Amino acid sequence: MTAYEVNEIFQSVKGEGLYTGVPMNFIRLAGCNLRCTFCDTEWATHEDIDIAEILSRLDEGISKVVLTGGEPTIHDLEPLIFTLRRAGYSIHLETNGTNPIPSGVSWMALSPKSLDVNESAVLNADEIKFLWRDEDYSKSFIIDFMEKYKLFGKSAKHLYIMPLAKGIDEGAQRNASDLNMDNAQSAIDFIMTFPYFKLCTQVHKVWGIL
Repeated sequence: MTAYEVNEIFQSVKGEGLYTGVPMNFIRLAGCNLRCTFCDTEWATHEDIDIAEILSRLDEGISKVVLTGGEPTIHDLEPLIFTLRRAGYSIHLETNGTNPIPSGVSWMALSPKSLDVNESAVLNADEIKFLWRDEDYSKSFIIDFMEKYKLFGKSAKHLYIMPLAKGIDEGAQRNASDLNMDNAQSAIDFIMTFPYFKLCTQVHKVWGIL
């Protein structure tokens, strides 16, 4: 049976985006095709787990499964998604959008890190979360991305601005409220100018959960 490089499997509530607060099964797959200096996720370590074992580690009472990473689309997700759907789960995918999107996904959250993403990812994204880490860079990147993919006025998509903690790549140790206040005001100022967007903070860090 197909095995996957899995960093961790756990149950928690969603900490960002439209489904904030909703219970989910999380499958974090190892590996990523990008090397973002501001990444706060441990994705390098893994164990090889086959699909049957993955299923056994899910909570059957929670109907939603998030496939995240790292970057989950570097793996062949079709067999896993097929099995999860057959078992009655709906599939949520978190992706940087650099690869084609597999079929069978119920909800797709795109978090672009460059202007060059797979157009199918933009077309099929239910929500797009732009990371806000430096006011000047982030403002120009977001506007360029929105213009390139003709997203201004596309009300069907949920568009979020997510402030990142300053100094995260330096490993600064600060409390949860600091992590969410960093860059928040400049992000809010941007949203007030471009009211296509909503503010999205990583509230799981405030709650002190995964």
